[in-house]
Amino acid sequence: MDDPQDILNRPVNAHVPTVENQKLIAAYVIAGLTQTKICEMVGLSNNILKKYYQDVLDYARELLVSKAVTQIHKKVDEGNLDAIKFVLARQGGWTEKTEHSIEVIPLRSVEEIEAELKELGVPEESLDDI
Repeated sequence: MDDPQDILNRPVNAHVPTVENQKLIAAYVIAGLTQTKICEMVGLSNNILKKYYQDVLDYARELLVSKAVTQIHKKVDEGNLDAIKFVLARQGGWTEKTEHSIEVIPLRSVEEIEAELKELGVPEESLDDI
């Protein structure tokens, strides 16, 4: 679907962008379609899409991002904790870390344990199973 060319490599029947295609392409970008899918839907090659509609692709993406940022700011203004964390993480480098601590208890020998059990009054016959 690239630009057809004559034997002298000159474009023949070059594509003419239309307002209808511009609107469709912008709507498809905002809807989240890939460029490959947009090409299928509009009936253009990827080269033609980029050559004649790159400004539309860029504008639609910027519009989509702008709308998303506006919604995030609204949620932040409402005090939405998830939105606040999102902005802090992306813009402020903030991370939510959970600290864990482990108490290491030194190992004791069997003799030390037996002596302690004897002090507690455990009969020696019971210690034979240790």
